Amino acid sequence: MLLAVLSGFVLALLAPWLYKIGRDATGWILAILPLALFGYFVGFIEPVAHGEPVSYTYTWIPSLNVTLSFYVDGLSLLFSLIITGVGTLIVLYGSGYLA
Repeated sequence: MLLAVLSGFVLALLAPWLYKIGRDATGWILAILPLALFGYFVGFIEPVAHGEPVSYTYTWIPSLNVTLSFYVDGLSLLFSLIITGVGTLIVLYGSGYLA
């Protein structure tokens, strides 16, 4: 789950370099991330549909007992799917529109 959150930041840093290399294909390449995240969140449908929310906890600062937690229930899954699905379409449309 942490990789899903951080991947957007990494891709944002790589986007100018990708444009320099692939000019016309950059939009398609950048659309892979939200599409992959959509597929990742689709994998949560079955456990959440059976009433079992998914939870991930990462120890951030062990000496202070600080943790980073992610909780996926029905509502957060719905919004995750909407955001990544529409985000994919926006990246594809925007790359064609701005060409």
